[in-house]
Amino acid sequence: MADVVKRAQNALDRRDANAIESLRDVIRAEHIAALLADWRASLPWPVKDLYVALLMDQKDARLEALMADALDSPAVETRAYAISYLSSSYASFDQLLSAGGWVDPAKVDAAIVRYRAESGHISKQPPCPQCGAPVGPSDTHCKFCSLELRVTPGGDPSLHLAEGRHWQLQTGVPISKQDPELQQVATVIRMPQMAMKFKAMDGRFGDVRSLTVNLHRFEGHQRVLVTSSENPVKAESTTLYKGWTIGKRADYEVEVINAATSGVLARARFRIV
Repeated sequence: MADVVKRAQNALDRRDANAIESLRDVIRAEHIAALLADWRASLPWPVKDLYVALLMDQKDARLEALMADALDSPAVETRAYAISYLSSSYASFDQLLSAGGWVDPAKVDAAIVRYRAESGHISKQPPCPQCGAPVGPSDTHCKFCSLELRVTPGGDPSLHLAEGRHWQLQTGVPISKQDPELQQVATVIRMPQMAMKFKAMDGRFGDVRSLTVNLHRFEGHQRVLVTSSENPVKAESTTLYKGWTIGKRADYEVEVINAATSGVLARARFRIV
């Protein structure tokens, strides 16, 4: 048992999709507890997607929280596996495919809405900022008030909706060591220089007077805080730039928080190579 769990943990750490696929056939009920010990909702989505791929053939009540969380994955395939699992019908997966055999996002998200309505599960998607109605993962407009929703998983991953406003958080290569403005938007960045650009899409920052910016590094399943700083912004400003010199190849996450409310406005993951 220990060998199978160790191989799975190593594959998850390496984000090795091929190894995960080969392990699906050897995972058994006795492995689930050890594997779930390292799973957390705060893990990056590429890792959580692999957990779903690894465990989707099992049928165990202990997996329900993992699968329910996966309904909010940016990857439509993961959402499809999860809703098939939670609806207790593996045959339903075929009903989520298009005529060409591809996973159909509209069918997947409709199935998720039905499941949540029937089961009482609440979506983690932010509600419509205008009328407060629920928003589906692939909605481009509110179904109730028709407000255009600029923030949709599966759309531009740099866009976020928080505290009733839209924000954009981009990472990339800075113009120079002294100027953090982005020369190139990227999520895979060569050492050592990288930068972030955080923008208020609905106008000026307004009453958001101070922003806390956290930089985290992922070490296996652990997210480690590298540095944190509070950045005063002028009410009339629309954009905050920030740059770092990073000397270690790893996966990272930059997080922008409204210092006044402690609410997370946006997160973005990137890789230093």
